[in-house]
Amino acid sequence: MVRYWRKSITKPLQRVGPKRRFDRKCLFHLLLSIQNKKVKTQQEMADYILEKTGKEFCKASISLILKKIRYSYQVIPYRHPQQKSNLPEVIEFMERANKLPPRQILATDESGHPLNLALKKGWGPKGEKIADFKPSYGANYSLILLIRNVEKGGIVHWELIKNAVNTEVFHSFLSRIELPSEKRYYLLLDNISFHKADKVKEVLESKNIEPRYIVASNPYLNPVEEVFNVIKQYVRKQKPTTEDELRKLIGEKINKLEEGGLTRYFKNCLDFDFVWKTEINY
Repeated sequence: MVRYWRKSITKPLQRVGPKRRFDRKCLFHLLLSIQNKKVKTQQEMADYILEKTGKEFCKASISLILKKIRYSYQVIPYRHPQQKSNLPEVIEFMERANKLPPRQILATDESGHPLNLALKKGWGPKGEKIADFKPSYGANYSLILLIRNVEKGGIVHWELIKNAVNTEVFHSFLSRIELPSEKRYYLLLDNISFHKADKVKEVLESKNIEPRYIVASNPYLNPVEEVFNVIKQYVRKQKPTTEDELRKLIGEKINKLEEGGLTRYFKNCLDFDFVWKTEINY
């Protein structure tokens, strides 16, 4: 009885009066705040409704309403690339790649890094895709990355440059790479025109690197794409607003990646099971 008595004393009393009702006005401001991107979390939604209507709701109430109107937190697809399914070519490419000496396989690519990267998730009707336009950021930066299929120290070289990559920039990037041995290396890269420029092929040959171009419209065959994904997720959370901040954050994440090794990214991209899973999603 004493234990029950203590529990009943410490239990907070319920608020007197009728419970606040989530009416049409509250629902209107909730949906408006989501559409205008003024809120990101459920607590921000509750605060916004309190500001507009004077009614206070907890996060649990907001969560219940979102479920009732079938809204969920989901990835926002800013781009919808039309990938062509070239399965026979993909299988042939992977068979050839898997016969190469694993530690001599390299991969390179470029990725845009605008300052203050846009969020990829937002609230929308459950079961329906939500889309948005990418905001304009002014100055854009490009990260060029060359990686190697090894457990430690897999980042061979990286550079962050302002604006897009072209033949001259890519040629200079390759000229500065240093490989640990004079063995023959094999470089996985996509089919963009400046990757096939004569001066690019010349610098690759001078460093004993043989280019292996991946199948068109199948970027998942390049392990660099997965590494870019990891870096962008980290950078997006920090929301850098200057070049120095962006460079520092990329450097921090690259150092962490080097500690863990990059072989798993190569395995994902050159594993036949991965092809079948990707093919199903086409």
